[in-house]
Amino acid sequence: MLFYDGQGFMTHAAGIAETAELTGRSVCVGTANQVIVIDDFARTHGLTITVLLRNGTAAAFAAFATGQCDAISADSSALIALRASAPPTPALTILAEVISREPLGPFVREGDDPWRSIVTWTIALLTGAEAEGVSSTNLDTMMTSTNPAIRRMLGVQPGLGAALGLSDDWGRNVLRQTGNYGEIFERNLGAGSPLHLARGLNALWNAGGLHYPLPLR
Repeated sequence: MLFYDGQGFMTHAAGIAETAELTGRSVCVGTANQVIVIDDFARTHGLTITVLLRNGTAAAFAAFATGQCDAISADSSALIALRASAPPTPALTILAEVISREPLGPFVREGDDPWRSIVTWTIALLTGAEAEGVSSTNLDTMMTSTNPAIRRMLGVQPGLGAALGLSDDWGRNVLRQTGNYGEIFERNLGAGSPLHLARGLNALWNAGGLHYPLPLR
């Protein structure tokens, strides 16, 4: 998986502060799957929630913003993006509780095994590089490393690229252009972006997250 997310709720700051307070309220969503998740959550916790399905997240947010529902539910990352793009008033609150597991990853065409292998091992490269301390800013220095894992991912020790039908410097080229997983996350979702999303489950396994890189060998 490339990104670990989960469905949550966003409300107006002066209104609902926790999920238990959603009972008797209405919630706008943009997909049928989100309806199922909320129905399961409400049944499990003995809540009565009216779910209003709209055609996509943007339409659900428009309905929420115009007072057609008391809250909006979507993946937490989508809620953070919506809040960042919303006018500063009224203030919006994303509730702390996440009610589903929504692991997200890339899609490839069925039957295209060579391309699937490249995508899979590129993700392993991005997280593995972060784990080894390899970034877009220290590639030249890391080329002289004696660490076999680093030497393989950067193509100093040959063989890894050939297994994927690529040149041995493919990993180095990827990292020079995009950086490692942490750099990509911070640039697009984290402190370097308007979203300021915490790494959370998307941190490496040794920092409390779920990303455990496949060994590049």
